[in-house]
Amino acid sequence: MINKLAQVVDDLRAEVVSLQNGESGGAGRKNTPRVKIPEPPKYSGDRDSKTIDNFLWSMERYFQNVLVEDDKMKIGTATLYLTEDAILWWRRREIDIQRDACTIDTWEEFMADFKKQFYPENAAELASKKLRNLKQTGSIREYIKQFTTPLLQIDGMPESLSLLYFKDGLQRWAKEEIKLRGVKTLSDAIAVAESLYESSSEPNKGSSKNSKGNDGGRYASDRSRPTGERTSYDSKGDDRGKSKEKSQRK
Repeated sequence: MINKLAQVVDDLRAEVVSLQNGESGGAGRKNTPRVKIPEPPKYSGDRDSKTIDNFLWSMERYFQNVLVEDDKMKIGTATLYLTEDAILWWRRREIDIQRDACTIDTWEEFMADFKKQFYPENAAELASKKLRNLKQTGSIREYIKQFTTPLLQIDGMPESLSLLYFKDGLQRWAKEEIKLRGVKTLSDAIAVAESLYESSSEPNKGSSKNSKGNDGGRYASDRSRPTGERTSYDSKGDDRGKSKEKSQRK
């Protein structure tokens, strides 16, 4: 059974490559460069939500590229990439199916049973807690990555709640900027935050006079000036005070 499915997958892959190279497009069709479809990663049974999500996502992308639409073919193909504890689980499930102890006829049913077996029980709860307590301590780009990773482990999280957690964890200047933009969705908030990161990464080409008249200059000043750092204006004021003190002593 497994060898038969593997042969079918190989045939489908060869057909896709043939179509991409224009071999079945008739005379006059230009050949396109050969595109090698990457194999999805194998899954050994690691109970890590990120690993599981990436495996299932990679399988679905693979199905799209090799044009697999039949549910039984998807299930059979996915099981070719299971190893160690994961393949042992599927062998047990096949026995259960033969005994009519369970049914797994669709790709959705396979994914549900797969997650039930390997997904950590409290993964969504831990991910939600992590989002709630996450704070920006480095760059905005690092914060976005830290936020979106656990978010993928939560199914059906309300948009308003995810947006609230995202804004709550930002540093004050970034939070105020997003509030001024009036964003209503998480994707818009992330886009604005990304633009703030790009702006803060650019060298400041304007003069100090020009930067005082806009919010970008004010926020850039708040970001770049460490606590307790003295500006040239502060130094000049101190010099004038010292000169005055000396003249009074004389």
